[in-house]
Amino acid sequence: MATEGPLLHDGGQCVAAADYSNTANLAGPGGSGQFYAVAKPATTNRTVALAAATGVAIYGILQNKPKPGDAADIGFFGISKALASGTISVGADVMTNASGLMVAWTSGSGYAKAGMALESAVSGQIFTLFVYGPGGPLALT
Repeated sequence: MATEGPLLHDGGQCVAAADYSNTANLAGPGGSGQFYAVAKPATTNRTVALAAATGVAIYGILQNKPKPGDAADIGFFGISKALASGTISVGADVMTNASGLMVAWTSGSGYAKAGMALESAVSGQIFTLFVYGPGGPLALT
């Protein structure tokens, strides 16, 4: 069962770029974007959007279910719940897919590592993730 532990939050410093509430028809709890990976768009101040590219450096994990323009609670370092897309093994490094969900990191890909799985997961499952922090360590191979 996924859990959360010590997790640093950005204190609502950002707002949601789109609808991540229960009416968004996403894979998070209640159809929301909760527990998706988010990134900061390069051209918009203090805004977050779902990570929309494979292996993109993330800002953190969305902890709430905001509507557009509402405060987005982002957990950016520590232990958080996250959504899996595919099979992830305990202890595996993870990265984002093009929808903001976590997949096993691909060695030699050059993609950013978003965190480490603290438990195994399968596609569509909420699992426990240690979030490496904004940008995460970049792959060296």
